[in-house]
Amino acid sequence: LSIAIYKGCNLAFAKITTYGFQSTMLNFKEINLNQADGDTIIFGDSLIQGMSPYALGFKYVNMGVGGFTIQQVLELLEKSDIKKYKTLIIEGGTNDLLGKKDVGALLDNYKKLSSVASEKMHFYSVEVVPVSNNLSDSSRINNRIKEFNSGIKRICLAIKNCKFIEKHKSMTPENTVMFMKDGVHLNKYGYELWTEAFKSAI
Repeated sequence: LSIAIYKGCNLAFAKITTYGFQSTMLNFKEINLNQADGDTIIFGDSLIQGMSPYALGFKYVNMGVGGFTIQQVLELLEKSDIKKYKTLIIEGGTNDLLGKKDVGALLDNYKKLSSVASEKMHFYSVEVVPVSNNLSDSSRINNRIKEFNSGIKRICLAIKNCKFIEKHKSMTPENTVMFMKDGVHLNKYGYELWTEAFKSAI
């Protein structure tokens, strides 16, 4: 029975590019997509995946997958039937920006993601959170994040049914106490700040 469930859940998302544990996570995401209630659905990477189901004060479906790039978020959104939801939120870019791929190319990918989102419904685009100053190479990464955020905000403002969710003003690289030890992921305090921004926007 377990094997049958595994194979059945894997069919719809079979063509999505995955690495390691991500293919297993997609099985759980398909279960979430098909059975969870609530009007809001959120796609993104591990920052979304780690968000508490109670953090926003309303029910939502969590489609965040650890390690996902913008391209993977796009593929998952394309394959997901979200007609029963009223609000869509997209987040992504951190994993891409930790690398060295040209920011312009990443913005092209995000534009495609936003285009697909806009075809589905009214949606929110989430500003990328900076990394901690305690992280090695944080200056280079945060400069890339700043450039990327300016770009995705322009993309969102150019789309009629997009609203941009800016990070909380206290979410800065200097506020190192909001991060986990890796300098990228958020701790409880970090999520309190981040979800406050979500709730204010929505």
